[in-house]
Amino acid sequence: MALGANSTHHIQYTLNYQTEFLGEITFTRAQRFDDIELSNLESIMSSLVLPLRNALLYSTALHNAMKDPLTGAGNRISMQSTLERDIAIAQRHNQALSVLMVDIDYFKRINDTYGHSTGDTVLVNVAHTLQKQLRNSDSLFRYGGEEFLVVLPNTCSLGAAVVAERLRASLEALQISNEQGVISVTASIGCAALKAQESLNSVLQRSDAALYAAKNKGRNQVSYAS
Repeated sequence: MALGANSTHHIQYTLNYQTEFLGEITFTRAQRFDDIELSNLESIMSSLVLPLRNALLYSTALHNAMKDPLTGAGNRISMQSTLERDIAIAQRHNQALSVLMVDIDYFKRINDTYGHSTGDTVLVNVAHTLQKQLRNSDSLFRYGGEEFLVVLPNTCSLGAAVVAERLRASLEALQISNEQGVISVTASIGCAALKAQESLNSVLQRSDAALYAAKNKGRNQVSYAS
């Protein structure tokens, strides 16, 4: 972050707490800093280090509390707050919003065949593959077990269908190597576009119903909520 314009004279401070690097601050201006000013700046920097470190630790803890520790996707807590916010924005500004419920097909069979450690590896790879296909404005959450939820702001049903098919195809192409060979995965996806005045629970229920419809039709496909 930079405030103001660069000038002729500058003084830079590196902020460390014990061996932990916290960042750098540079002061610049047209005239030289005198000894008193330098002493005052050094005093201010010394008093800044501990509060800055505590703020960074708090920010990191807050960030981690909103993430699924295995996959790095958002957890149920962050899903709730994000989806509530995105639904409120969509309804306030009359914008489209869609959600995708993604479930790995036959995941129990993977755990039973290869073990839970390999199952965890599959979940991590699936999450990373899904994330690569999404925009910065989209959000990915681990909904539970082998289920993921994708929130697509400003995306109508037709746009969501394109994204859903891209996600499905990317997972079908995924090859995960382990000591026992190569594991292939597929996923079933339920797609629901937000209706006018619809609640969070309602759109989740419709996407979940569409997901089960995709599974009942044979899996590895996308189904759309009514």
